[in-house]
Parts: sequence; C-alpha cells; structure tokens
Amino acid sequence: YGLLLALKSKYPTKEIVWVLDQEEMKKNFTWLEFDKSVCVENIDSSYLAIIGDTSSQNKVSQYDKLLTAGKIICFDHHQNDINIKHDIFWKDSTLPASTIQAIEIAKYLEVNFTEEIAFNLMIGLLTDTGNFQYSLGDSRPVSCFGEMLEYISNDRMDNFWRNMRKRTMRDIEVERFFYDNLKFDGKVAYITFNEEDTKAFSDINFKLKINSIGNIEGYPIWAIFVKETHEDHVDLKLHFRSNGP
Repeated sequence: YGLLLALKSKYPTKEIVWVLDQEEMKKNFTWLEFDKSVCVENIDSSYLAIIGDTSSQNKVSQYDKLLTAGKIICFDHHQNDINIKHDIFWKDSTLPASTIQAIEIAKYLEVNFTEEIAFNLMIGLLTDTGNFQYSLGDSRPVSCFGEMLEYISNDRMDNFWRNMRKRTMRDIEVERFFYDNLKFDGKVAYITFNEEDTKAFSDINFKLKINSIGNIEGYPIWAIFVKETHEDHVDLKLHFRSNGP
C-alpha cells in the first residue's frame, strides 16, 4: 500500500489500483485505515501488475486476477525458486525485508515522500523484519526505518506502537488454548488443530500467532498443524518456524 501511494504521487494521471482481499487485510490490521476507493476486484490487459514480497504464485491470494495484466513486474527477497509469471523480476535474497525494495523503487523514481507514504512503508519494513530481529547485523532495514521516520510525527508513531502492542481478551483465549494444547516431540514444539478447533478459531491468522510458542529452550523448531475439512477434500496446513535448523 505504501508503494501504491508512492506511485500515485509520482504518476497522478495514471489509474493506479490495488487488487487485494480486503477482508484478509482488515483481519490482519483491524486498526489500519486505507483508501478503499483504490481497491478493485479485477483488472484487464491494459494494466501493469506489480507483485512484491514473494516468488511463489500460491502466496498471492488474487493471483488469477493479476495474470490478466498486460505485463507483470515482481520483486522479492526470499530464497526459494521463482514459479510466478513475470516479465521483469528483481530478486535479492540478501535483503531481510522486501519493503526495502519498495522503498528503493520509490527513491529511484524520486518520489516526494509524505507521512502517509512513509508510514505505510514503515509498517511493511517493521513487520517483515520482526521489528529487526530477523535482520541480524544488516544495517539496511534500520537505515530505511530512520529515513521513513523523518516524515512521520511522534503522535502517529505513538498510535502505531499502541496498536501493535494491544492485546484483546480474544488474544488471551488463543494463547491459553495454545499453552494448554502444546505438545513436544524430539526438538519440536507443536500444536494440532482438529476440525472443531479450526472452526472455533476461524477468526485467527495462525501465521501471525505461531511465534507465541517459539524459542522454548530445547525446542528449536515449532509448528502448528491445522485441519480444514471441505465438501470434497481435507486440507492439512502446516505453519512452522525455527531459530536455526
């Protein structure tokens, strides 16, 4: 969204839109406000599509809609192979956050940064690096963060941190379930969600919650197994992380 705002600022006469799952966006960032007028359901061959932060087509929720674009540009920082359709691909696996690429694109285009542009790019930078814990000794995310802060007020950042740290009673319920159902096998800490559990926690994004069972001494790998039953098949989804292996 930060890159979208940057491009709209640079090219005010262009029609620049956002193809996304709005419900998923609202679920992940309930407090975040964005311009819904730029959101569209579909695009056509007259559009250029820009896809960031992935090399895998199954990571793009609206991938089939983006394929209708006349050209596709992608950028990503992950180490996996590219299996996404593209005309141009910028891959840099040395970067700890793909938002750095978005910021570099905006800077290369000499965008005039505003608080709104910088604020949204800053959110991507922090969330992708886990508040810098994944960037280790790489100074680039911190440098980019400092650049974005030049445009953001203290009040805006204070409100941001309050929302990022906020915990609801629902969060407490989820964490209680996690700890009550945590199992251990070898060096793995894990939780399984059966059909009933999955329905009970259908409002929860497990990807965002998985690190609540992470970094337990003696268990360098942690995982969540989620069983989803559909009319004609059963899915078993796995979310896992590690602090080394």
